[in-house]
Amino acid sequence: MVTQGSTSLLSELFLKIASTDINLVELSKIKNAHMALYNLSRYGEQHMREQSTELLTKIAVISLGGGLSKLEKKGDGITIPEPECPQ
Repeated sequence: MVTQGSTSLLSELFLKIASTDINLVELSKIKNAHMALYNLSRYGEQHMREQSTELLTKIAVISLGGGLSKLEKKGDGITIPEPECPQ
């Protein structure tokens, strides 16, 4: 990774950080963070395009109100216990 140029290095680092579900939720709250993924999905190298497109899809699920529970049902990450209903 050190032998890559600075742009490739930062892009790879950004994708690694965004690849975990918890970090992706936090990333979805940052203004214009989705634009960085969008630009990588259009102009990045082939493997970056594929990964950033997948992450954009996950952000869309999160922003539609599904949060992590919808991602968890797909089997893409962490397990979140269901909230208990008070009686």
